[in-house]
Amino acid sequence: MTEFLTPIERHYATKWEQMTILDDPIFGAVMENERLCQELLRRALPELKIDTVKLVERQHTIIGTLTSHAVRYDVYVRDNRQRNFAVEMQIADQKNLPYRLRYYQDMMDTELLRPGEDYRALAKRPTYVIMFCAFDYYGQGAARYEFGNVNLFDRRQEMGDGRKIVVFNSKTKHFEHASEIRTFLDFMEKRPNTEDSFINDVQTTIELVKGNKERKWAYVKFEADLQYRLNQSREQGIQQGEKQGQAKSATGIIKFLSAQGQSTQEIVANLAQMLNISPEQAQRYYEQTMAHA
Repeated sequence: MTEFLTPIERHYATKWEQMTILDDPIFGAVMENERLCQELLRRALPELKIDTVKLVERQHTIIGTLTSHAVRYDVYVRDNRQRNFAVEMQIADQKNLPYRLRYYQDMMDTELLRPGEDYRALAKRPTYVIMFCAFDYYGQGAARYEFGNVNLFDRRQEMGDGRKIVVFNSKTKHFEHASEIRTFLDFMEKRPNTEDSFINDVQTTIELVKGNKERKWAYVKFEADLQYRLNQSREQGIQQGEKQGQAKSATGIIKFLSAQGQSTQEIVANLAQMLNISPEQAQRYYEQTMAHA
C-alpha cells in the first residue's frame, strides 16, 4: 500500500512505525488502558496507594479564558478519591519546564473550582502533575524530583494546598525514591525488563496499537492532511500577504478539525498552537468561519 502514498503520507507512515513509548500518540494510547494507567500511577506515587482510576482522558484540553494560553495534557486521570493527575511525556528539553509545570497546575485548578464554589472545595480535589522526562532538567542525577509548597523558614511545615509536582528523569543510574518506577524509566531508555509483567504488558499494548491499521492510517491521514494545509497556508501567506494568508489557513484548518469531530475548545487550542497565535485570535477565526459555514 505504501507505493500509493504521497511523500507526506509516507513520512508519517514511517514515523508511526518508529514510535516508542516516548511519543505522545503511543503513550496516550497505552494509557487508555485503565489497568496500565493505574499501575503506572501506583508505581510513580506508591505513597498514595491508588486503588481505582475513575477517569482517563487523552489530550484533555483546558481553556481558562479567551486570552489565556490553552493547555492540553497527554493524559488526565481522576481516582476514586477525587485526586487529579495530569501525566505528561517530554522528550526534548525546551528550557521551560518549571514554568510549564506551574501553568499546568494552575490550569487544573481553573477547571476544578466550579463557579460559585468556595475555595475550600479544592481541599477535596488534590492535584498532581507528573512529568516523565527523557532528560535531567535539574542536573542532580536523581530519578525523581518532587516539589510542593513549604514554609521556607521551616521546611517541615507544608502550605497544605494539596498540590504536588513530580518530575521523573530516565537519564539516571540512581533510583533513590523511585525504585518502583525504575523499570518504566529503563523502558523509556529502550532497556525493557522482560521479568516485569507490567513492562511486558506495556510492550504488548504498544505492538497492538502500532499494528492496528485503523489507528495507523487515521494518524497518517490526519497528520498528512494537516501538514498539507499548513504548507498551503505558508504559500498563500507569501503570495497574498501574511494576514490574508493566515486567515485562509485558519479557515481551512477549522473546517478540517471540525470534520474530524473535534470540539470548539479543541479546535481553538489546536489552531492557536499550529498558527502560533493567541487563543483570542483563534476564537475569532473560529467564529468567523462558523458564521459562514
